Amino acid sequence: MEWKYKKIKRVNFKKWLLGGNAKLYFVILIFFLVAVVFALISLRTIESEIPPEDETDGSQIETTTQVSTKTESTIPNNLGYKIVINKQINILFIYKQDNNQEYAFFKAMYCAINPNVDVSLTKISSKQSWYALDKYSFGHYATILEDGAVIHSAPYWTRDKNNLDYESYNKIGSEEARRGSIYVKAADAKWIYENCGINIDVEIVDRSEDIDSIPGFTIEEITKLPKGSYYDPSDR
Repeated sequence: MEWKYKKIKRVNFKKWLLGGNAKLYFVILIFFLVAVVFALISLRTIESEIPPEDETDGSQIETTTQVSTKTESTIPNNLGYKIVINKQINILFIYKQDNNQEYAFFKAMYCAINPNVDVSLTKISSKQSWYALDKYSFGHYATILEDGAVIHSAPYWTRDKNNLDYESYNKIGSEEARRGSIYVKAADAKWIYENCGINIDVEIVDRSEDIDSIPGFTIEEITKLPKGSYYDPSDR
């Protein structure tokens, strides 16, 4: 058998590259290189944004500690007060314990009380800087009682001191509250929040009371806010 060798035709790459499709291939090559460079840059950016695992855990612990310390510093442990809230006359009384362990009148605040708040003998159980009264309003400087009632500022529409519900504020001292539990001026709510400790006694009563017979009794009057007001003037 006789073998015949067929000559293999060489590919002329120079001619192929310089042919009619050269421009198309060049454009494809450029797009490919750009895509590779973009992918590498993106990968390095993602890696730089992800902190090491140990560093992430440490920062979370530090943040939690700071928040916890700040919260604890706003909750007093002072048990030297007693609160009496009178639904009939819309006044909240603060009594202070003297050296003989007896309580004497210390200060009074006008309040607005929701009719759903029951007469009871309860205690302060916790505090919250902002407390959701319902889906649409919040109380500032909230002191939460064991029976579920809450002492707080007049309602705000959001957690913002410049978004007060002035109509609710104007009920303080003269009308029943329709949202929230027991609200007072922001400055009064803040005083209770910062001075009255967890577990002090709070008595809610509904009775007539001769305030003129209370030694040293004084109370700051409430000035009604005009329509369009969105700030409690006492919240400085």
